[in-house]
Amino acid sequence: MARQILMAARAVSARLFVSDDLPFGGVLAYKQHVWVALSCGASIADSLAHLDGAGKGRCHSKLSSIDDINGKHLVAYLTLGVQAAQEQACHRHPLE
Repeated sequence: MARQILMAARAVSARLFVSDDLPFGGVLAYKQHVWVALSCGASIADSLAHLDGAGKGRCHSKLSSIDDINGKHLVAYLTLGVQAAQEQACHRHPLE
């Protein structure tokens, strides 16, 4: 948790993603990249291999350019992130 707090402190901006009052992810914006976290990302079948992290719950994707939004299938992963959070009632804060 200390690592995530330190990361949030270094970030230029941090925002949560919420769907139907359920936080399912978040974004940390840095000068050189954007880090998108999914609270229940570890339960997503990552056939495209764009998620990083080997934790029990949270996974993330690092976006370094505007092209990464499409290239790393961000919309599909956000949709899967919402589904995973709803199915698992994942109560992890995405940025902690």
